[in-house]
Amino acid sequence: MAATDINDQKCAAEALQESNRLLESRVIERTSELSDALQALQAETANRARVEEVLRQAQKMEAVGQLTGGLAHDFNNILTGIQGSLELLRLRLSQGRVNDLDRYINTASAAADRATALTQRLLAFARQQTLDAKAIGANDRISGMEDLIRRTIGPSITLKTALASDLWLSFCDPNPPTRRSTKEPPANRGSALAPMC
Repeated sequence: MAATDINDQKCAAEALQESNRLLESRVIERTSELSDALQALQAETANRARVEEVLRQAQKMEAVGQLTGGLAHDFNNILTGIQGSLELLRLRLSQGRVNDLDRYINTASAAADRATALTQRLLAFARQQTLDAKAIGANDRISGMEDLIRRTIGPSITLKTALASDLWLSFCDPNPPTRRSTKEPPANRGSALAPMC
């Protein structure tokens, strides 16, 4: 009976060892499968990230294209104001009409200030800086633009402004041009064109 028990124990031990070898083999095989699956998932994730980056870049380029068109339009309007003022100034000088020339100089200067302010807003946006918002009177800004708008639209179009007497102040960044830091600011700062609010 003792020999049978030893024999049974030996057979059980061998069966257990075989079972352990088989289990280890299966664990190694499954670990290899999981490792392959993980590598495939990582490759797919990296590929997806590349595709998403390409999509983001395409969206950025589309936005830049739209922004560029708007900026070109804004700068064209500003340059039209400067050129129109200089042309009228030149015409008056050639005719010997030297009275009221400050009006054209101030309008050209205000348009140049607007270009400076627009450039500063673009630079602030590019650097993602916080803008310095202040309360401003919109009526003063609109009144200061009337001469420029009249010259821009020409005599065939009538410009009428209806300014509200009880208008609230607008809270926006006027982006003061660098010229304001000089000792000799333009005489008619009220004619500066309205900033984007």
